Amino acid sequence: MSRFSDSMDSISLDDAVNRVRGQFDGRILSAEEIDAEYRIRVLTGNGKVRRLRVDPATGEIIRRRR
Repeated sequence: MSRFSDSMDSISLDDAVNRVRGQFDGRILSAEEIDAEYRIRVLTGNGKVRRLRVDPATGEIIRRRR
């Protein structure tokens, strides 16, 4: 379980994955908590892998890498 899930002001890793799933058309390859952020990899419909970093406190994508 994520250490962030206990706080009322943060979202769980599952919630972050669901938000990413709603914004990107593709398949979730991995999702993990590293260095106080969530890192999620998505395989897009055109075959590219997107690496996303999500702020657990807000649920906002804070960095996108291709």
